[in-house]
Amino acid sequence: MAVLLDTDTAIALIRDRPASVRHHYRNAHASGYEVWLSSISLFELWYGVNRSRHADENTERLADFLSGPITIADFNELDAARAGQVRAELAAAGTPIGPYDLLIAGQASRAGHTLVSANTREFKRVKELDVENWLTA
Repeated sequence: MAVLLDTDTAIALIRDRPASVRHHYRNAHASGYEVWLSSISLFELWYGVNRSRHADENTERLADFLSGPITIADFNELDAARAGQVRAELAAAGTPIGPYDLLIAGQASRAGHTLVSANTREFKRVKELDVENWLTA
């Protein structure tokens, strides 16, 4: 089994709050889950670092996070095809989601990973996508 962390969950882990996120993260590893981070989320994290007033400190924090047991999932051709399908389905239903969330959802869905995000309201619109929220108790 594998989970793909959304950007909000990665930020919560980097900040180490709320405590529930670290608890779920440790349990996932202890249960043998693979923990992935999308290259799309990595882009969003680097964007945040570079807009930060504390870019040097946040660069170190991000590097520490990335040195842990996390694998980067490069966005590939199959992910693009699935994301295009998801976008068409959501557009037809009149329930679109944000562009980066769409790419992350397509990637998680295509790989069969559970997406870990606090943004469950938006991601629950995507068929064939399991979503968990580690930011709640």
